[in-house]
Amino acid sequence: MQDSSNTETATFPRSVVIIGGRRMARGVAMWMLLHGRAVTLIEDNPAVSELAQKDIAAFFESRIARETLKYTEAAAMQSRLTMQADYTGIETADLVIECGVEDMGVKRNIYTELALAVGEQTIIASNASSLEISRLAEFVDNPGRFLGTHFFYPVVANPIVELIRGNKTDPGLLRKVKTFFAAHDKTPVSTKDSPGFVVNRFFCPYMNTAYWLMEEMQLNAATIDEVALSLFGSQQGPIEVSNWLGIHNVYRDQVNLSKLGAFYAPTEGLRLHGENREPIRLGDAETISEAQQQMIRDRLLGGVFFTILQILDEGIATPEDIDLCAHLGLRFANRPCALMDSLGKPAVQALLQPIIELHGDGMPIALENVGQLCQTTDD
Repeated sequence: MQDSSNTETATFPRSVVIIGGRRMARGVAMWMLLHGRAVTLIEDNPAVSELAQKDIAAFFESRIARETLKYTEAAAMQSRLTMQADYTGIETADLVIECGVEDMGVKRNIYTELALAVGEQTIIASNASSLEISRLAEFVDNPGRFLGTHFFYPVVANPIVELIRGNKTDPGLLRKVKTFFAAHDKTPVSTKDSPGFVVNRFFCPYMNTAYWLMEEMQLNAATIDEVALSLFGSQQGPIEVSNWLGIHNVYRDQVNLSKLGAFYAPTEGLRLHGENREPIRLGDAETISEAQQQMIRDRLLGGVFFTILQILDEGIATPEDIDLCAHLGLRFANRPCALMDSLGKPAVQALLQPIIELHGDGMPIALENVGQLCQTTDD
């Protein structure tokens, strides 16, 4: 007799609806199509819809050119894509993933329309990056079927997906979705609901701190980024990444995080560039003193460590999952919790002290565990 749970894993979800047609929505659509799902992508802006369709077609053409897909395979996958401008005909969808902009009002309007369009069995998920899932669930009829599925760009290549359980999310539903992702080349990380969840909770302040250093030290972006590269063994500095992600997106997420305390407030430079959607010009790295380099290192490390220890205090994720997200999701060669352990409690406390003094926050309780945060070092 065939195991019914295995059968369900193989077939769920048969049909997926994606709300939105911009970059992240297109990425989720590509990933779902690659894994044999029927996808309906809903976007009411004709220009955005046309761009989404062209982008998805170009993606499959590139796969054919690189010989990772045969023409017949790519054609079959693309044939399962439906583009439309409204919510008609989606009542039997197994899963809806909302990829609207990070705005509470926009998302509320989407969920209001969804309530009239989908059946009671449909699971509804949000790709929110910094808004709390429990707050969004207030706009969803039957919030037990609602959860967060936070993908990372580029969706097809980045293995991490954060799964966020709201206050009323059905635990069985969460397990079902997690099983699906784990069986289809994703590494799902379950997190407690909180602004920014795991990755954006520490990575957005990392970028924000880089902007603060640029303003405070009167240095250009390339200089800050060059020093930052060695900290976590990354390939891109925080300011270059903010340009790549869209500085307006980084600013928006930092605003959403600012409710957590003064440390999280966006810098003036991030606000100006974010509101104007104006990327930072990197320029050429300047020659600076060792003391200046050390200040950059200390502030960036201190900011990341401070936020991660707060994550641990709040029980949002384990040290292992934090390091997994940093390593796989952000391509950090040096995993932050393991790095704290190697530095030791006195050194980490010294890095946190300026933040505590400047912003009036208390020292994170999890500092006491530094030195033994990570009990395993699995690759």
